[in-house]
Amino acid sequence: MIKSRILIAAVAGAATIAALQWLNLRRVGRIPIEARGSLQAIAERILPQSAVELLPYLALAITAGLCEEFLYRGFVMAVLIHVGLQTWTVVLLSSALFGLAP
Repeated sequence: MIKSRILIAAVAGAATIAALQWLNLRRVGRIPIEARGSLQAIAERILPQSAVELLPYLALAITAGLCEEFLYRGFVMAVLIHVGLQTWTVVLLSSALFGLAP
């Protein structure tokens, strides 16, 4: 029962963040190119410009995020659980440490 609530909350949160990001990208897309400033020029050099560039970009973004989560949080959570902390404390501490990490 609790796991299904957590899953529903996670999916709802992810959908909300995705929707807000999509709306923001549409808003920025309506701004004339001249008014976007130097950040637009940097973004055009960094972000993929074609489908050929998009596939490796997405693969790198997804694997970097997953590896970071599994290695960092997984390691920290395993250590904190091994120390004997309660689950909720482990989640809060690992989240705080992850947020503070450079």
